[in-house]
Amino acid sequence: PGDLQSAPLVFFLYKNYRSHKDILHVPSNMFYDGLLEECGDPTLLNVMKGWEMLPCSTNKNNNTSKSTHFPLLFIGVNGRHEHERESPSYYNKDEIVEVVRVCRSLIASNKVSAKDIGVIAAYRHQVLKLRIALRLEQMSNVNVGSVEDFQGQEVKVVVISTVLSSLPHAYVRRTMKQQQHQQQQIALTSLGLMGSRRRFNVAVTRGMSLCVVVGQPDVLYVDSCWKELIEYIDSNDSCIGYPCSLLKRLRQERLDDDALLSQAVAFSTRNDMVEKSPP
Repeated sequence: PGDLQSAPLVFFLYKNYRSHKDILHVPSNMFYDGLLEECGDPTLLNVMKGWEMLPCSTNKNNNTSKSTHFPLLFIGVNGRHEHERESPSYYNKDEIVEVVRVCRSLIASNKVSAKDIGVIAAYRHQVLKLRIALRLEQMSNVNVGSVEDFQGQEVKVVVISTVLSSLPHAYVRRTMKQQQHQQQQIALTSLGLMGSRRRFNVAVTRGMSLCVVVGQPDVLYVDSCWKELIEYIDSNDSCIGYPCSLLKRLRQERLDDDALLSQAVAFSTRNDMVEKSPP
């Protein structure tokens, strides 16, 4: 009894009133044992349904296309991160252009206003340059900041600029020879929005109705959190722009597995029919 009284009480708030269930899907599975429940206002959570940049989802059962509200979009950008001589903080011009294009489309849809949009950037220099770019396009009411700036906040739409176009060697550790095979693993320290489960979780779950990620897919794919998210978005046909070569390979493996399964089913069915046919 004494031990029970001194034990700390842990409360788990599994009812989520902020985000659409599909936005919660990956964070819920990765960090909360899949227990998070969507409890927000459906009208608010689906406000971006029909937005022009969301691809149409294909119904795999009857091969027809129908517009659904899958509230995540990954836009692959193969840009180049750089920094100015007096600053170690990175920025990416190509991602700035893409983020401005996304914000312009969001506002033009009349589904949200500039103040309903939050832009999260991985580095302070990207934050500053995005603010300038959006101001020049008369979108100064878009809230731009780092993950820490958005901690505890929520917006109808979040746009995430991951910035990095390659992995600096100083942050990469290569480990060889795992399980008797010569394999290559990449272990990351915290690097922008990579290598930090907390920053990933905060960034992705700020949006109520839509989360748009802009970044270099092959770079993000080496991080387990971003890999999980990219694969989930791709499984819902919502990856556009520069393709992920690693994901393309995975997709081909899935197709090969599906083809093998189909052949096995066809073979089994054919043999079953032969066995049941009268002599």
